[in-house]
Amino acid sequence: MVDETKDKSKKEQMSFVIRFLDDNFNIHEKSIDCYHMVKSDSESLFNQIINIISENNLNINKCVAQCYDGASVMRLPAYTGVQERIRSKVSHAIYV
Repeated sequence: MVDETKDKSKKEQMSFVIRFLDDNFNIHEKSIDCYHMVKSDSESLFNQIINIISENNLNINKCVAQCYDGASVMRLPAYTGVQERIRSKVSHAIYV
């Protein structure tokens, strides 16, 4: 789950949260961090998401879903929004 908003000082911040199952199928949610975003276009957000995944040794191929707020940069346009960029790397990651 990724969301972005301006903080009190008007800097754009992106939060990154993962939800996963343990070996006993218990659901866990972990906030990875908040990241300052100089730009908040779909390419910059996508690149930051990929960097976060890599830096945290997460396997993007285990991603089954992606969740964002309703912002158009996340979902639209259909071929260049963040969700479509992720889906181009992981075709089975549905967008919620």
